[in-house]
Amino acid sequence: MSRFLRAAAVAFASAVAVMTCWLAIGSHESHNAAQQRNFARSPVPVGPAAAVARYGETADVLDGRQFPVIALVPLATAAPPPPGLPRWPAPGEAWLSPALVAADRHGDLRGRYGRFAGSIAPDGLADRDELFVYYRPPDGAAATDGTWTSISGWGQRPLQPLSSGLRAPTWLTVLAVSLLVVPVVPLAVAAGSRRLRRGAPLRSARLFARTLPAATIGASVAGGLAWWLRHHGGTLSITDQRLVGAADAPMAAVHVVTVVGAAVGVALLASLRGVFADRRWAARLRTADQWITSSDWPRRLATAGTTLLILAALGAPAGQWLLLGGVLTMLLALPSITRRGTAAVGRWLLMRAERRRSPGAPAAGRWLRRGPTSVGAFAGVLALALVVPATVMVGATVTGAEERRAVAVRDTVGAQIVQVNSTGLHVGRDRFLTAVGTDRVLRMYRGDRSTVLVGTCAALARLGSGAACPTTPTPTDGLYPQWSSFGRALTTLGIIAPGPHGALVSSVGEPGELRAVLVLNADGEAGRQAIARAAFTLLPLPYVSLPGQEWLGALRYAEDIAGWMRLVALLGIIVAVVAGVLGIALGQATHRRMTGSGGTLAGSGWALLTSTLLAGVLATVTALGSAFAMRGLNGSGDIPVLVLISALPLSVVVAAIVCLLCTLESATRRHQGRVAGRRRPSSGPGPELVSATTVSGPTEPVASR
Repeated sequence: MSRFLRAAAVAFASAVAVMTCWLAIGSHESHNAAQQRNFARSPVPVGPAAAVARYGETADVLDGRQFPVIALVPLATAAPPPPGLPRWPAPGEAWLSPALVAADRHGDLRGRYGRFAGSIAPDGLADRDELFVYYRPPDGAAATDGTWTSISGWGQRPLQPLSSGLRAPTWLTVLAVSLLVVPVVPLAVAAGSRRLRRGAPLRSARLFARTLPAATIGASVAGGLAWWLRHHGGTLSITDQRLVGAADAPMAAVHVVTVVGAAVGVALLASLRGVFADRRWAARLRTADQWITSSDWPRRLATAGTTLLILAALGAPAGQWLLLGGVLTMLLALPSITRRGTAAVGRWLLMRAERRRSPGAPAAGRWLRRGPTSVGAFAGVLALALVVPATVMVGATVTGAEERRAVAVRDTVGAQIVQVNSTGLHVGRDRFLTAVGTDRVLRMYRGDRSTVLVGTCAALARLGSGAACPTTPTPTDGLYPQWSSFGRALTTLGIIAPGPHGALVSSVGEPGELRAVLVLNADGEAGRQAIARAAFTLLPLPYVSLPGQEWLGALRYAEDIAGWMRLVALLGIIVAVVAGVLGIALGQATHRRMTGSGGTLAGSGWALLTSTLLAGVLATVTALGSAFAMRGLNGSGDIPVLVLISALPLSVVVAAIVCLLCTLESATRRHQGRVAGRRRPSSGPGPELVSATTVSGPTEPVASR
């Protein structure tokens, strides 16, 4: 059983090594390719005399994500269009990226920027899932405004990406070859050690030969999966980019080197135990069949860590240092606490076994009573895999006063107020006001130190219960003692500030520079879409947003980061749980083999599940405590409860699978043993039987060897 578990652990380690390398490979390559395509479509600015087109850039928002909207006015139709377009857009025409077309469920986006002409080709997009628009305003006269850029073509000189100091194949080859070189260093150091056993290098070579097939299988399976994802599609949620590329010779060579390097490197690391092997550890293992000695320092550390976390959660001074100290203290004490808890469970199991005389419980109880080191190590590694992403996710989703204010406006007002900005708002203002209706428009002027709203009496009356329409600039607190939903939203956003030094409301005149137009919308999402279509049709380079959109976009970006961290946390949990369960099962099988203690597989499975769940529960509690302390320190933040508690069912599933595989492997070995026993001559015990008796006999004088 121990040989089977060791082979499974080696194969899993090789697969993790290959997938980790190829995650870095895919991210690196996709980022560089996106940068090159982005540079290729970047405009080259020139003077007006040499210009072939005028270029303007604005933005739009979809589901909280802001994306670029590029306006083009060609001056020389013979000049090449931007990458991804077969020709220049005609007046009032728009080209959308395939991802934006796919997101247009109601047909609004196809008509928002003008007549839909087609989809942008992949060579004009930084990424296949990018949201991007090219359009041409119906009136090209607005392009003479100073906010537009005169360009001579496309393709600025590419800047060197930060991550490409070396070319991708070279960098990846160095990374892969390091898996071959690094394990040789400790092997060479061990070869010169005086504590080596006689014949240790030969023993390690034999162990390497037995380990290499399992490492090769794991690396090959992971390498095949990575190669398939690279060539047939697959989106990296961490970078939100797709792993799709052509099969070129350099990358194929790097792929082969990565797989071979991972297999050989992991096999070398697994064979190092033959170099440092010492038979005296078996005697120590036999004599250690007792519970661990009692000590007060784990309990004291856990108490101190809990106290520090509570103080950090309550917002005590130096909260960041208290939080860090509490988390480190809990992580330091967790392995020992887990071992002591495992020993307590083992003692309880032995007492129950004596009453019920269960055949498998004594062996499991004796192993648990030792407080296995593998269980404590698993608890520490799992806690580290949970604490780091949990605290990062809480920190990434912290909302300050401005964000909370924007969320409050969104929840109470929604699309009832649509804000329209434009660098040339004065150019098409009259046509836009006529299109959307002047009786529901408030013009926002920026004065010296205040904001002045101007609108018709009907529009101003919708702010609140004003008695009369003002004819001169009047303080808002003198007009509207009771605010409507529009007035409350404008007050929350800071556009209206009631008080003696607050904003002014007027129905006549233009007391400053026109900065934005506020459209009072009572038609919901359909009304917002109609306002956006009118803005892109009648205004140069408009930007249409809802109240507090910039903060809502920041919240969406933070949510995307939290989603990436959830993926990273899930991968870390999977690796920690699988490696931990295999390590615990391997330690249990080795203990049974070296001490000669029997027991049923059911008892071993019960011990495996018990120790795994105990380590998972303590690690999860530690991570939850750090997350709650982080939230209390910052005042807000989302605690990833589902990510944290996912470690428990995953531990149960992996432990059950390992128990099932061990049962099948043991049954196969028993069947092979019975077949070999039938074929063995009856003259006496064969060499296999003698060897097995020598290894597992309880009275073997191992220490005297």
